[in-house]
Amino acid sequence: AMTAIFWISVIIYLPIGSVVACESQRLPLDSDYCARNEDFCEDMALPEGDDAGGSCEEPPCTKLWDYSDCPGTTLMSTISQLVSVVMLIGYQATFISENTALFHAKQAMGSRAIVTV
Repeated sequence: AMTAIFWISVIIYLPIGSVVACESQRLPLDSDYCARNEDFCEDMALPEGDDAGGSCEEPPCTKLWDYSDCPGTTLMSTISQLVSVVMLIGYQATFISENTALFHAKQAMGSRAIVTV
């Protein structure tokens, strides 16, 4: 079940997420976010005259991306990425638990083991 959930979330996140993704635009310096976080946005500002390859509609812009036009797509991508990471951590945890069980079984057998040379 864990593997199926992982692959479903990866399929949603990578191929479907990239096909459905909205057009990416840079966050302009006069946005609401930059009004609340002026120092951070000034540090992340693009150099004068840099339109970031056409992804800056209203110069001056920051190095940050503006995802405010597509909250549904961003939410879908974020949730499927989270599920993928959690499933990978869970998958790794199964190895740890299996190794722990084998270690305890080996310890229990250790007193009865016969060594041959």
